[in-house]
Amino acid sequence: MAPRKKTTLSKEEIAKKKSEQAKRRLEKIKNDPVLLAEYKEKERLKYLKKKEKGQRKCVKDMTPREHRKARKNWVAYSSDYRKKQKIQENTDKYANQNTPSSEDEIIPEVPLLNKEREAEARRRSIVQRKKRNSMLKRKDLLIANLKKKLASEQQKNRRLKQRMIKKKKAVTPKSKILEMAEDPNQKAELIKKALFGEVIQKQILDTKIKTQLNKTCLKTILSSPLTHKYKIWRLGNNAITYKKMGFNRTKYEAKQNKKRKDKELARLLIEVKKLTPSVKNFVHPLKPQNFDLLISVTKSISNHDEKNDVYKSASTALNKGTTIKQCCQTTILSVLKKKLHSADTTADLCQNL
Repeated sequence: MAPRKKTTLSKEEIAKKKSEQAKRRLEKIKNDPVLLAEYKEKERLKYLKKKEKGQRKCVKDMTPREHRKARKNWVAYSSDYRKKQKIQENTDKYANQNTPSSEDEIIPEVPLLNKEREAEARRRSIVQRKKRNSMLKRKDLLIANLKKKLASEQQKNRRLKQRMIKKKKAVTPKSKILEMAEDPNQKAELIKKALFGEVIQKQILDTKIKTQLNKTCLKTILSSPLTHKYKIWRLGNNAITYKKMGFNRTKYEAKQNKKRKDKELARLLIEVKKLTPSVKNFVHPLKPQNFDLLISVTKSISNHDEKNDVYKSASTALNKGTTIKQCCQTTILSVLKKKLHSADTTADLCQNL
């Protein structure tokens, strides 16, 4: 008799066979209480070992990525479980419907609901539905009214903005001229304005200003923001400079700064003379040995608080320090200049410094 050939199974068939064997084994364990207790204890120990190794983590110990992955797996497993439960319920229902009942089987009687309770429940349901519908209607009506009010307010806002824009356009000289240029009926008025501008331009360029009062008036007129906006100060591509209007802003500012520094130096010298009356000019306090004298004078002028070590007028102290520094530099330059034109030695120069 020829030996039997072994039938080779595919991977799917082997896996299916293994799963069926595992199911039968688990079913056998579940039917025996002793084996079931042993099985549960083994599973608990396995879980604890995996937890120690870090293979099983609590939700609080998971990273956000691990938490998302676990949630994704849980969704898939729970959906599979629900599908299986649904299939089992349908199978049981179908079996109960198609299985004939035996004569000895006692069918439990289903208690009938009280008709009064059923009517009361229906009445309450109708009342609640009416209340809910009335609330929804009131809400919809309120929303519609608010939308109407909002639309009207938005329309008012748009109209006010348009009016403001029109007013702004009417105020500016450029908008007036453009409006007159577009209107053919205002041609004569436009010619008058252009002629007036040409006459004023010719008068400004040709007239020589002599008195200081006239120079100040012209400076006030030509330094307004409106003339800078429309560049009226460039008449006929010729800029009206300080020579024509008799006013140099740079020189004026330098003059004002010089006046301010002279006042600061005079005040410092007065305070120094109060402490040391023998001082005649400001060169003596600038010497290094008199440095403490300058500090004390600056503190007294700047209202220095000795207790809290704070200057009440810090800007004054800073200005005084800057002025003293500039004076020191000027003194050093004057001494070095003397060295070039005299035969003094370096020791004499240091003594002078």
